[in-house]
Amino acid sequence: MLNKKTLKQMFLVIIGQMVLGFGLAWIISAGLGLDPFSVFHDGIAKVFGISLGTAMFFESLVALVAIVFIDRKYINFATVVSLFLVGFTADKVVTIITSVIPANVGFIVQLFMLLLGAVILATGLNIYILADLGAGALDAIAEMITDKSKYEYKVVKIANDLFFLTIGVILGGSVGIATIITAIGFGPIIQFIRERISSPINKWLSRWKHKQSIDCFFILGQIVV
Repeated sequence: MLNKKTLKQMFLVIIGQMVLGFGLAWIISAGLGLDPFSVFHDGIAKVFGISLGTAMFFESLVALVAIVFIDRKYINFATVVSLFLVGFTADKVVTIITSVIPANVGFIVQLFMLLLGAVILATGLNIYILADLGAGALDAIAEMITDKSKYEYKVVKIANDLFFLTIGVILGGSVGIATIITAIGFGPIIQFIRERISSPINKWLSRWKHKQSIDCFFILGQIVV
């Protein structure tokens, strides 16, 4: 039987990945290109004539199958959930955003949408990573390579992102100012947000005896304070 802490971790993974998809939707809707990894998703989507969310699903599914055959210890709750939440959430939210915000809104508004998306995406990423129930299937590949090679994670991650970015560009993925801004700015944004939410999240996960209704507001109060 799952204990309360594990249920909280699973809740954070689900919320975090949905928030991540919400942020990705704003980046897509900004129309200024995509982050390096999403360029690959977009390239696959264009080649096969499918949505970006559907492309992410099949890519993650292939990665998950590969992990099953190579080393199953890298499969966790987040690895499986990532197949369904991020991409499909992004698809739905993009539909809503584009139905409300006109296409020609001007560069300043587009830039605002891009930066808003980057902050939201980084927040969602931090929430689900801090839940400590594994990484998405594609991210798990980088972790697996790191553990099975002599290279540091940061080196593997950079090589991994550059590889998928290159493939994405070749396939016709959307490259633009967003690609440059997110490549340079994602790291600092993620770190900035993590420094502010890691403590309240960890405190919330460690609270075992309080009612769930109280716990849900505890983390929000700590972030605001």
